Amino acid sequence: MKKFEYKIYKTSQVELERELKDLGSQGWEMVFYGKEQESIFKREIEVMTSKNLEVLNDQFSEEINLENLKKDQ
Repeated sequence: MKKFEYKIYKTSQVELERELKDLGSQGWEMVFYGKEQESIFKREIEVMTSKNLEVLNDQFSEEINLENLKKDQ
């Protein structure tokens, strides 16, 4: 099963091309672009089975980690 993480990012008109290339090189794909230059990006994450939460948390961005996901359930 594929898993994705999402990022909301506000791009600047001046540095738009550089910012998009930088995000793309990190594996982020733009899925939405709004009028206020606020964009939503996603990237696929590789899920490894482990009981060690530190190893699994390394796969997620700082905003999303397994401890926070467990709190939401």
